[in-house]
Amino acid sequence: MARANHTAGLAVGAAALALCGVSLAAWARWSASHVVDSARTDAAALADRVAGLLQTAVATARLRAEELAETPTVRGAVETDAAAVREMARAEGFVFTPGAHETIELFQLRRGHAPLSLMRVPEGARPLSLAHPEETRIEVRDGALTVMAAAAVDPLYAHGALKGSVAVATRLDLAPLAQSLAASGVVAELIGLDAPPLPLSAEAPAAGARVVNAPLALASAPSLAVRAAVRAGGGGALWAGRVALVAAFAMALWTFVEHRRRRELPNLDDAVTSRQETLPTDDDSAPTHRMEPLITSREKLRRDGGPLSLAWSQPMPTPITQLRPAWESVPIVVDPRGDLIASRYRLLQPLGRGSSADVYLAQSFVKSVAGTVALKLIGTVRPSDRDSFLAAARRQQRLTHPNIAQVYDVGSDEVGYVAMEYVEGCTLDALLLDLHARDEALPLPQTVAIIAAICRALDAATEARDERQARRPLVHGSIKPSNVLVGRHNAVKLADFGAPPSASDRHAPEQYAGKPPDRRSDVYAVGLILHELCTGRRVTPPASDAKQWPPLPAPSELRPGLLRVLDPIVAKATRFGPRVRYATAGELLADLLRATAHLVPAESSAWLADWVDRTRRSS
Repeated sequence: MARANHTAGLAVGAAALALCGVSLAAWARWSASHVVDSARTDAAALADRVAGLLQTAVATARLRAEELAETPTVRGAVETDAAAVREMARAEGFVFTPGAHETIELFQLRRGHAPLSLMRVPEGARPLSLAHPEETRIEVRDGALTVMAAAAVDPLYAHGALKGSVAVATRLDLAPLAQSLAASGVVAELIGLDAPPLPLSAEAPAAGARVVNAPLALASAPSLAVRAAVRAGGGGALWAGRVALVAAFAMALWTFVEHRRRRELPNLDDAVTSRQETLPTDDDSAPTHRMEPLITSREKLRRDGGPLSLAWSQPMPTPITQLRPAWESVPIVVDPRGDLIASRYRLLQPLGRGSSADVYLAQSFVKSVAGTVALKLIGTVRPSDRDSFLAAARRQQRLTHPNIAQVYDVGSDEVGYVAMEYVEGCTLDALLLDLHARDEALPLPQTVAIIAAICRALDAATEARDERQARRPLVHGSIKPSNVLVGRHNAVKLADFGAPPSASDRHAPEQYAGKPPDRRSDVYAVGLILHELCTGRRVTPPASDAKQWPPLPAPSELRPGLLRVLDPIVAKATRFGPRVRYATAGELLADLLRATAHLVPAESSAWLADWVDRTRRSS
């Protein structure tokens, strides 16, 4: 009987071990597949992120090359030779100013000849070997990922087959990407280049790790892909399952041997089903037996285990289910100005901060708005001011004018946002601060060009009307130098129609009195900007009562040698009473052009890039 019980125990043990081994192996397989699937998802997300970085870098390099290719100095330089270009650099200061991690090279192209390098900045940099226009290349240079783009240069005077090109190479800084990968535990590298794989993370792939690939969605480099290495989980459980299966097989074999050694199987009725206790009787020869039922483990627990065991035996929640979440598990409030805004824009870098809004360079994921945009996030302002600003931005969105910053999208997620075109350059406020620091005035052609652009933008805004304000034109109401964008290609654009005013803004006298602004208030603000451009001095409102404001000093009084043709125009634009000012910005512009017609023969000759570049270098 004992042998039969022993054999049955072996059989049950073998079955339990087999079930445990199969369960552990299945769990290990599921865990490994789950880790690999998660790695594929992470690799795809990383590939999209790297593709976005490369697309932004390619667009930036190409835009930079196209900007350089349009400058007159570059167009004239490609018609000379390398020696002449060096002479131009020494005599005229003609030299490229590369940005951080940037290399620029100017080529001369002749039909039937190899490209001739005329200038390379920095001089000690490696040749770019990229001279053909409209060409883009992504490669590893000096151990770093580099994006190169070229743009065609048309000479000022065409001489047969003589052409030129400007190539710009930008080295990508992958340190932030490596830091984010280190935080997430992902080990990845970029493959498909004409070089060994480029590590994207600081750590190397572990031995025996599983590898998954995710291609980059780049038309210019279809062979690039991200290769992520992960160590599949469940390895310990898999080995434990294998050991359990081997032990189950051994125990089953032992059970079979024990069974073969038995000559007969015991009758099941012979099994002990109760505990027999011998009781004494009067007749010792006839002992009696009292049958006592077996005590179950639960009953023994109730009888001998005490109150603690009895409590654990009840159908009640275990202590671990009664725990309360700690403070660390409280959800963290995510800043809405984080990486992604309304699932439409990804923030790249800050561009500026105002009293009521922050401006970021952002990547757009909207099909109708490709590339990068300037994304303005409305800050902590009154709800009425915020709604008014968004309503004015929607009206500005319907405007299409070369001197008005195009608004692409207006919405409200956690914060209000306005997506507008990105103008590479600086604000007029930064340009004026640079002039103030140097105690200089802007030359007359550039001054006329900026004021003309602002006036034309205001005249175009008068056509923007909605149903509720059918007779009221779109008034800016907050014209100031920080709302005027000056680009590196003579682009002057007015932005932020209807922006909430701040206490530090300079307003027309009637606005200080609490009256709503109109077109003549905008004329007053344009007159202040004209005065500041001509004199290089900042205009501050008087500290006394607004009704006793003295007139502004004539520009020729503050800047000796300045022509007096602008004095009456500034005086009329900045008069205290709105009725005696110019009625519209168009009238101001007409007087300005008439007064300067003999001094500024061609407004298009006013080149602003030199002042913009100088401002950006000094800021």
